[in-house]
Amino acid sequence: MPKLKRKIDEVFPILSIEEELIVGKNGDLTVGFELSMPEIFTTSTADYDRMHSVFSRALGAIETNIIVHKQDWYLVEKYEAQYERYPDSVAILGRSDERSFAERDYLCHRCLLFITRPMDVVLKKKSSHSSLLSPRLVPREVTDSAYKQQLLEIAEQFVRTLEESKLFKVRRLQEGELDYQLTKESIYQNYFSLSSHDLSLTDIEMDGDFRVNGQFCGITAIGELDEFPVQLRNSSPIEKYQVGKHNLPGSMGYRVGLSLPFNHIYNQIFYIDNSPKLLKQLEGEARRMTSFSLQSRQNIVNLELKEQFIQKALETGEKVIRVHANVLTWHADREKMLTQRSMVNAGFSRMGFTPRQAVSDAPVLYWSCIPGNSAEIGKDNLAMCFAPEGTCLLALENNYQDKLYNNLGVKLNDRSGRPVCVDIFIEPRNKGIIDNRNALLVGPSGSGKSFLTNLMLYHLLEQKTDVIMVDTGHSYKRLCALMGGVYVSFDKDRPLEFNPFYFDTKKLSAEEVDESKQNVVALLLSLWKSEAEAISKSEEVGIENLVNAYYAYLAGCETYTYPCFNSFFEFFIEQYLPKMEQLSIREKDIDLHNFRFVMARFYKDAYLGYLLNAGPDNQINRLLDERFVVFEMDNIKDNPTLHTVTTIAIMTLYVRKLMRKNSVFNMLVIEEAWRLVGDPRFAKFLKWVAKTARKHFGSLVSVTQEPTDLMSPLVQDAIIKNSAIKILLDFSSYKNQSHMVQEILGLSDEETALLMSVNQGKDPERKYKEVFISWNGYAKVFGVEVGKESYAAYTTEKSEVRAIEDLQKKYGSIERAIVSFARGEHLSSYT
Repeated sequence: MPKLKRKIDEVFPILSIEEELIVGKNGDLTVGFELSMPEIFTTSTADYDRMHSVFSRALGAIETNIIVHKQDWYLVEKYEAQYERYPDSVAILGRSDERSFAERDYLCHRCLLFITRPMDVVLKKKSSHSSLLSPRLVPREVTDSAYKQQLLEIAEQFVRTLEESKLFKVRRLQEGELDYQLTKESIYQNYFSLSSHDLSLTDIEMDGDFRVNGQFCGITAIGELDEFPVQLRNSSPIEKYQVGKHNLPGSMGYRVGLSLPFNHIYNQIFYIDNSPKLLKQLEGEARRMTSFSLQSRQNIVNLELKEQFIQKALETGEKVIRVHANVLTWHADREKMLTQRSMVNAGFSRMGFTPRQAVSDAPVLYWSCIPGNSAEIGKDNLAMCFAPEGTCLLALENNYQDKLYNNLGVKLNDRSGRPVCVDIFIEPRNKGIIDNRNALLVGPSGSGKSFLTNLMLYHLLEQKTDVIMVDTGHSYKRLCALMGGVYVSFDKDRPLEFNPFYFDTKKLSAEEVDESKQNVVALLLSLWKSEAEAISKSEEVGIENLVNAYYAYLAGCETYTYPCFNSFFEFFIEQYLPKMEQLSIREKDIDLHNFRFVMARFYKDAYLGYLLNAGPDNQINRLLDERFVVFEMDNIKDNPTLHTVTTIAIMTLYVRKLMRKNSVFNMLVIEEAWRLVGDPRFAKFLKWVAKTARKHFGSLVSVTQEPTDLMSPLVQDAIIKNSAIKILLDFSSYKNQSHMVQEILGLSDEETALLMSVNQGKDPERKYKEVFISWNGYAKVFGVEVGKESYAAYTTEKSEVRAIEDLQKKYGSIERAIVSFARGEHLSSYT
């Protein structure tokens, strides 16, 4: 009879770690790796098929009597709030979010891969021979370097096959991670403590209940062929995210992997059998069964199955392997452990398998899954099948790999509720995933478009990004006040004044001076031509020559002439135009008299004479040094000419800022830009700004409400084609028009399915919305969830906005108003 309690150090099956190889006390050699797989929801059905094919091919290339043990750890961790990341007085929002996330449980995933060369043939052993029950094995010296090298070559070949697919990344485990002394954090310390950070250890108890480190443990296993389904698949839809014809696939192993929100380990063991020898053995059994087939109906069935198996092996040449899978789950509360074990059982059932609850042999299965000890699994726990069938047990997805904390990230959640910092703009460009940082943000009414934009801008501003915002609805007024920004409203009594002609050539490089001149050229062309007029190449060259001549004139003046539209226009009329008339420039090439007539409206006392003639101390020029500026255009949104011209002038200001501060990430956000892009002049200028932003560490973000706003060819060309990042909110109202949305936004089938899953299958215990973000086709969905103070800063609900404004008047401070609203003071007046 085995002892009911075993001291780990007495029966521990690992002898040593030599040159990063795990040496078992029975002479088994193992090499360990960490395996990275695609993030959940980023893999198509075809990708899953490829992954299975690659894994099957890698198994098929391995020689006989080798074990591949894939071990997926799913551990519940608690989020540790990082209040110190928000030390400034304006950081009440960041601290509010941290407070709301503090101590939140989330599932952390790590996948380990072990390739073992047993000293003895695995099929000669039964699981009852486990060293846990019979610690009588004598350690064997494994000193043959050639023997070790053979294992390393086998492992290298296996890893190379995985990595060449570009779907897997593999890292060799280092000696520190393999420490077997159980005195510091390592994979063994983790396994025997069932924790990623607990260094305490207690005995393994088998007295009725199976307990490890004080935790009640349950194991659910698959190890018999009759436990397999009739039909096997590589992936299947995740039910809660299905919308009409659109679905998100997961691997079959997802049902007992990431879908289970509690502590568990999923072991997948593959033993490479001697296929020729096995087939010869099966043929002999079939011949013997033929003699007795008339005596038993069961003999006839078994005979047919064996013959089919042999025939398939001969026809396909597929490798015969033996497989085992089990899930270990644990909890300090026995009843909760049993509930978890039932959920594991249900997960296997959804995969189509018929699992068994390991009871008497649970300790043995646990012991055989110690890294490097899989040779003790025993032939009675292995099911014979072909490699493609066995790999259907695999879990082939990681959870999101976004960092918990990131100096360049926007605080969002993954779909399980885990807080992550998502680097939307910087890292994807540095990694080559996107070729520009421009973004298109689309959110139908009620989806939280302005709320998300506020959240995004807050985190970017906290991380020292400079932002210019063009708004038409007062959605960013509170954030601007809170962040110490400048809020500029258009007022007929105090009109906005710009001066794109003025820039300090002494502070700019020759290239930046040329680009500043091009900025002026693009502006003049946009203001000259009407919406229906195209700009010819000769006109573009003509205005470029004019601008160059103007700056050459300024440089040659004996007395200082202030660069502005007035001095430019005077130079044009008095010097440049007469000279061009003498040269008999053809009117069909460039109509300079028409240019004079149209542009006169920006000169001195004309209708728009104030717009492009700001003095050196003008407020707008000073805005170049401000980190956050909001231009509120609500008062002029119904004046197409003034709105377009003013927006172009603001974009010109942004380009100047790019030139001056190209070591700082600069962002220009334009609400409802599509309305202006209907004007070809604006569309062309917007394209130029987008390309300039790409060159100078900037981002142009176009924000709009409906996808149908983006249907025109001008919008497609100016905005969508120049935006490598797509940020999209709830499109459920378009579920019957998904093909139209896909075509307008240029999404793949997989992206469309992911977009349609937004806000599906949400956690009812949390209040949040979801957002889809695609980086040039690499797409993910995140949760938008904030603390109470952040909600007060970002909300655009009219009654709530009025309540906060009243509180601000009462306390004389936007910060106090936000805090008071978050504490519920508004409830006495507003419901």
